[in-house]
Amino acid sequence: MTLLDSDVWGRKFYSDGWRDSPVAHPVTEPATGDRLGAVGLATAEDVGRAATRAAEAQRAWAATGP
Repeated sequence: MTLLDSDVWGRKFYSDGWRDSPVAHPVTEPATGDRLGAVGLATAEDVGRAATRAAEAQRAWAATGP
């Protein structure tokens, strides 16, 4: 049983929008060992891009009043 259609979501991750990943990591139910689906894994470049966007967003949040 899969939670999501793996053809649609199997190699995706969210970082400033849905992105394709070259690697799919299986997600399993610990109690039963059943495979639930797969998630995409981010590359070092993806993480760097996300960190840059987060730093940019933080400046705007810090400047926002209560």
